[in-house]
Amino acid sequence: MNVLLDFSAIRGGGGLQLAVNFLEQTQRVRPPADRIVVLSSDQPLLRELAAKPPIEASYVCPGAVARRLLFERVDLPRILGSHAIDAIYTFFGIGLPHPRPVVSIVTAAYPIICYPDSPYWSHRPWHERLRGQLRGVLRRTRLRRADVILVETEVMRTRLARSLRLPEQRFRLLAPAPSEYVTPLPPAGRDREWRVLFLSDLSPHKNLWRLYEVATLLETGAAFEDVAVRFLLSVSREQYLAALPGGKADERIVDKYFRFLGRLSPRAILGAYGEAHAIALLSDLESFSNNYMEAWKAGRPLIASDRDFARGICGDSALYVEPHAPASVAEGLASLARDPMLAERLVGAGKARLSGLPDTAQRTQRIWDEIEAAVR
Repeated sequence: MNVLLDFSAIRGGGGLQLAVNFLEQTQRVRPPADRIVVLSSDQPLLRELAAKPPIEASYVCPGAVARRLLFERVDLPRILGSHAIDAIYTFFGIGLPHPRPVVSIVTAAYPIICYPDSPYWSHRPWHERLRGQLRGVLRRTRLRRADVILVETEVMRTRLARSLRLPEQRFRLLAPAPSEYVTPLPPAGRDREWRVLFLSDLSPHKNLWRLYEVATLLETGAAFEDVAVRFLLSVSREQYLAALPGGKADERIVDKYFRFLGRLSPRAILGAYGEAHAIALLSDLESFSNNYMEAWKAGRPLIASDRDFARGICGDSALYVEPHAPASVAEGLASLARDPMLAERLVGAGKARLSGLPDTAQRTQRIWDEIEAAVR
């Protein structure tokens, strides 16, 4: 069988780490494919790996919407034909247009299309809500054309089946695997500050913009005088300040409570985990974030948004807070900073959950099994 591996939606973050791990595993053990072709974004690490055997050819898909649509209409059919492609596997995304003889297998990771009830929408301007709804229609239309949809949790399977109006039999559960770029770490030493890592971009649903309000509350609230918290963010200072409502902030508060690490490559994230005492994800929308698994693997307690996807994934391994209530976040941070026994319990629960997940090699094999089964 001839397979096109589609990484065109992968540009950074946890998706990039997992995509790189998948490609590296595919190159270590010859998969059940006669020919492998890669379609990637212009991400340098993906392009570098796509140039190595057993990959026969690689192409770059444009990122701009108009150019991508032109590519899909003109270039993609030529690629599928010239390489006699039997199956397309999309590694996170909504899939590619394809003729009927070609099978499409998609790992879906767009929770935004199946959470119409999320608080996220109420905090966005009307024009963003409208644009999001239109994009949702287009994404759902494309995703419905996939022959097999892989999802990582029961919550996502139920929500996507309802959103796409498809029977749940069209979906397969594909348990995630933690990134190989994170390894178990010794406990972070206690010093004068307690550091919390927020490893994400500035997408609005990640709610990093709420952290300035949390910092202001920590600064002015007498109940937090004994807690010296520092937020570690994987964005630049300029980007963060520009993302704040109004774009203004008290520089003194920013200097006291924030440290900006900038965008981190997959190979640099272990150092960030090593500096942190805890990992936090305040997102309104996720399918299965790498942050959860990496916190479990690194041995760091988790603070998570109180949402169904987070509770379904993390169970008793996280302390839950309401991301749009600064007091809830501040109190959660403070209670975890003050209670080493609580942190230890969360870490232990995380290790137990990690033990039930496959490793990268097992997950890669499962993906190839799904591809082969779909073609047959």
